[in-house]
Amino acid sequence: MGVPSGPLLAYNAVESANRLKKPPMTVRQLPEQIVNRIAAGEVVERPASVVKELVENAIDAGASRIDIFTDGGGRRRIGITDDGGGMTRGDLALAVDRHATSKLDDEDLLRIRTLGFRGEALPSIGAVAKLAITTRHVSEPHAWSLAVEAGEKSGIMPAALSQGTRVEVNDLFYATPARLKFLKTDRTEAEAIREVVKSSAVSRWRGPTLRSRWPAKSARRSPGPRRCRAPPGG
Repeated sequence: MGVPSGPLLAYNAVESANRLKKPPMTVRQLPEQIVNRIAAGEVVERPASVVKELVENAIDAGASRIDIFTDGGGRRRIGITDDGGGMTRGDLALAVDRHATSKLDDEDLLRIRTLGFRGEALPSIGAVAKLAITTRHVSEPHAWSLAVEAGEKSGIMPAALSQGTRVEVNDLFYATPARLKFLKTDRTEAEAIREVVKSSAVSRWRGPTLRSRWPAKSARRSPGPRRCRAPPGG
């Protein structure tokens, strides 16, 4: 049997292509969880991005002390505790929704006096990791806690915390595993976090005390726990 050629070959090629061709896709609105995971890529590039966003939130909350703990270069765990103003139960419920922020008094974007204002950090982190927030405002009888896993928000529960806010981020990018392959070694990611902490301390000339801690295993490979304090103003 001969090999088809000329018009017959062209016809067979077109027919095969038509059989393999998928029906045209229609325009549709993406589910909110998918939208949040896509948007998270603009805010959360690596563990250091998470630390930066959370430290800036703590500074904007008026914290005088911020404790930072990381494990696995921030991939396994990031914990940040501050002694700032904290949030009420109502504020906590809104804090993990996109574009919800306490940092804009009105719609004037030309008078920004905070380190962030878009209201995307917490929902973006919660979309790609396991996020837990415990916070207490001076007006509340006790603290409140809330968890978000891969964009799914839990109910708000009473909790124990004397003051401020504690944020824990576990299993970063577990909801988007493809992002994990772009992370460097734990040591490299930990060093990037240290640079973020140092930059935050130095840039705030009358800022809070920042205390960073790493597990003992990490401390053997790189400089151990250190305390960074912004230099006093003259």
